[in-house]
Amino acid sequence: MTGAVPRLWSWLDTALSRIALVATVTSLGLIDFHGMRPLDVGGTLFGGSFNQMMYACAWLAAIAGMLLATAFRLAGYRVAWCMAGILQIGAGAWWLLHYPGNHDGDLIHSPRREELAAAMLAGVALLIGGAILHVRAARAPHHRPISQARVLVRLAAAGSLILIFAGIPLANALRAPLPHCAFNKEGMQLTICLDESDTRTIVD
Repeated sequence: MTGAVPRLWSWLDTALSRIALVATVTSLGLIDFHGMRPLDVGGTLFGGSFNQMMYACAWLAAIAGMLLATAFRLAGYRVAWCMAGILQIGAGAWWLLHYPGNHDGDLIHSPRREELAAAMLAGVALLIGGAILHVRAARAPHHRPISQARVLVRLAAAGSLILIFAGIPLANALRAPLPHCAFNKEGMQLTICLDESDTRTIVD
């Protein structure tokens, strides 16, 4: 499968690549915005570190998706890196400007201001990385026409990213939310209970 790529395949490759990158960058932006939101964690277990670990894992998963798109040269991956950096810088700047006050000195907020600044520096690195990719692409010689086999691999990569960063979140969003203080039939806790007086709800 090394012949010329049909126009339909080329169009589908470009369309799916851009949809996949939009889904990945959008997910990364939402992770940045919600993960950087300063919350009072003074009364939480381990100072809210579990929440930050969850967002850190989600951020790494989104970056892994960006790296996958880069490895397969999906259409628009350079712009996606720049947009990812801009969104991360913007989210950090927003929460720095709207950082909650602590006039009585009893509140503990997470993430701290210096952690937001570090996240913004990571966003600058993403933006610079995207710019470097643009410069290298502009200086590189024109590549040979892409083969049909490579198009199929890129379609599979784009489809995987769409499923992970668009299909799964959409399916979760359309599902009915679990009730407060929910447990499954095996006794595993599924949602938060505020205190011992909360009534347990058993769900399937």
